[in-house]
Amino acid sequence: MKQKKVFLTIGGSDPSGGAGIQADVKTAIRLGLYPCSVITAITAQNSSEVTGIWPVPADQIRAELRSVLEDLRPDAVKIGLLASREAVVAVAEVLESYQLQNVVLDPVIRPTLLPGKEDEDLVRDILELLFPIVTIATPNIREKEILERIACMPLQSLCEALLVTGGDAEGKDSVDTLFFHNFNSADHLPSTAFPSINFNHSSTFDHSGILPPPPEEDGILACKEFRNKRIDTRNTHGSGCILSSAIACHLAKNPDIQSAVRHAIDFTHEALKEAAGYRLTNGNYGPALI
Repeated sequence: MKQKKVFLTIGGSDPSGGAGIQADVKTAIRLGLYPCSVITAITAQNSSEVTGIWPVPADQIRAELRSVLEDLRPDAVKIGLLASREAVVAVAEVLESYQLQNVVLDPVIRPTLLPGKEDEDLVRDILELLFPIVTIATPNIREKEILERIACMPLQSLCEALLVTGGDAEGKDSVDTLFFHNFNSADHLPSTAFPSINFNHSSTFDHSGILPPPPEEDGILACKEFRNKRIDTRNTHGSGCILSSAIACHLAKNPDIQSAVRHAIDFTHEALKEAAGYRLTNGNYGPALI
């Protein structure tokens, strides 16, 4: 029988199809993987605004995850919007339980078009429970600043690899910066090398001073820049979702972080170039993948 790589996306639904689960599924299909999905939040958003986010209850998220994982074995996982602290705990518990590999975290602090301030307790949960068990995290520059302010330490010390995306920065070039631990013993560090996390906490859990320490330095922290000419387009809705999903899909094919990141950046760049020629929406923030 024929086989096909399986991609699991965990995140919020975007009814306009530009970002979230919808963008992740489109990316996986383009890259030849079989997509399955777990919805963590329902959103009301389009190319002009985000008017609402409604978290899916944690028990329902667990049930969704188990219904997928008892039937399919994902070759890669992408985690996007988690709209409640209970959702973070539920996803972390199940990922640890099933020992899933090639996990990409796109730490969505707040959807781009949603005004307001980030929930620091929710961010702290993401830092403590998810960063140590994922393969790579992909914050943009603004998200990195918020995360590091709350963590009080460099993000690259909390996870195996970190890609800081520069699409929102100024300048003629878009620069994405990859930090990764160049370990001598293996190219890919298993998640068991990171500190274990205690999931038995409630929404009133005291997080003070318990962020996990950096991983053991069996190798050096390396850095690599990926530079592309910035594309003149307003159609960037979902570009972060596309990039992180593409990284996961390429990790499923070849678990080499540098290669996966390079191919995913190229895929996202080409998607933006293609989408630049379209006008599908009334707003000025059109979809990045057509």
